[in-house]
Amino acid sequence: MSNKKAEKKAYGEFGNVMLTDEDVEVLKQRFPDLYERYIEEVDGYCESTGKKYKNYRATIQNWIRRDRQSGKLKSKRGDISRKPTYDLKKIAAAAEHNTEIKYR
Repeated sequence: MSNKKAEKKAYGEFGNVMLTDEDVEVLKQRFPDLYERYIEEVDGYCESTGKKYKNYRATIQNWIRRDRQSGKLKSKRGDISRKPTYDLKKIAAAAEHNTEIKYR
């Protein structure tokens, strides 16, 4: 076994996101529908700002978590992560008691 660090490869349109093969596999497993999009987002951000990160996998994971918490992204199940502004039980109860039909 070699003590050499795993080789990082450049990802993204501009090649700013540096990831090992293991990093990519972890992102694929944890965020299969999102990892490619966020590689591109981080890459574009780095290109436009000149920002560099110590750990791009951690950065991508943090961006995804942040966006899920803020409601920008839906949760894994496809549910909207913010609470609805209505109560379906109240609407159903009101509908049960509304027997009047109005025509215009």
